[in-house]
Amino acid sequence: MDQEMREILNKILHGQTAMSENIDLLQKDVSSMKSDISILQKDVGSLQQDVSSMKDNISALQQDVGSMKGDISALQKMSAP
Repeated sequence: MDQEMREILNKILHGQTAMSENIDLLQKDVSSMKSDISILQKDVGSLQQDVSSMKDNISALQQDVGSMKGDISALQKMSAP
């Protein structure tokens, strides 16, 4: 009976050690994921700024096109007989 108890206790201790090692690995994984998420959040912020800048550029281009259309229309009227 003593030998059986020792074997059971050894298995329990071995299982606890393995679980502790797994928990440590999981904590490292979580820490790494948090770091990755932080980097991704910064990237998203940067992309949002880029999109906002592109929208501003598109708006300016649309205004330029509108102005050019007005210029073309004026030139056409000037050259009309």
